Amino acid sequence: MKRGLALCGALAVLMLASASSVWSQEARSQTHPLDTGEFRAFKAATRALYDLKEKNFAEGRDDDIIRRFYSKDAVSAGQAEGVLVGSAAFKASYDGVVKTANVKVFPVYTYVNGDAGWDWANFIVTPKDPKEKPFSFAIVFLWAKENGQWVCKGDAYINGAFPIPGEKP
Repeated sequence: MKRGLALCGALAVLMLASASSVWSQEARSQTHPLDTGEFRAFKAATRALYDLKEKNFAEGRDDDIIRRFYSKDAVSAGQAEGVLVGSAAFKASYDGVVKTANVKVFPVYTYVNGDAGWDWANFIVTPKDPKEKPFSFAIVFLWAKENGQWVCKGDAYINGAFPIPGEKP
């Protein structure tokens, strides 16, 4: 439990300490094409993993989310599920939630450097029950390259959404 709280605290410090540099770097990337091989490869790899997560939700299963999207030691902190640490906690949470909703991930601010990167994204949730209304989370996915493959080391989210650059609020 203490280890999980320490990891969440480290995640919060990372997010707060790097927020201004994240936004300024991303603001540059929004106005200047990021035509680097590293950036394109990161975007393609993470998009494939977001597609995998979206597909698992659509199919009401979580095996690829647990096995391929998140690392075994991933941490998640947010309003909906609280704090999750490790595959067993992710499995317990996702077993139910994938059956109740479909999701779409829309990265808004992306950064990569070497074997680490992150995506600030809008995470749109559409309940499978048509009587319920869609909602969204503003989320940051933290990525690391392990054994040559990108894997999500964790995320943190709150209710809401990021404004999309170029769109009216």
